[in-house]
Amino acid sequence: MALLDMKRNPSHYSRRLVLFVLVPLLIADLSFGLPDGAFLAGAGIVMVAAAGIHFHGDERRASAGWLVFGVALGILAVTDPTANPLYLGVFAVLLFAGLLFLVSQTRADSE
Repeated sequence: MALLDMKRNPSHYSRRLVLFVLVPLLIADLSFGLPDGAFLAGAGIVMVAAAGIHFHGDERRASAGWLVFGVALGILAVTDPTANPLYLGVFAVLLFAGLLFLVSQTRADSE
């Protein structure tokens, strides 16, 4: 029954996932200083799970947006953005692209 509801309103579930998992992970990182890999891996898992929720709900653009956010976090995991401005630029472009995917899904849903 919950899967049927998730298919009708995937944004509701993905927002809860991000809010209830990513925010405590961020607070734990700020409070206790989690290793970079632990925070980025946890955040990446949340992004992939949010993408899966949207994919299940037939929201392909939103799913792609969350995956692009996950790729941006992956860039941070394997590079040092302060070492080369190009890494920071790629990270910013990926975040912007992910945001565009999410906005385009919202606009498509409202039409």
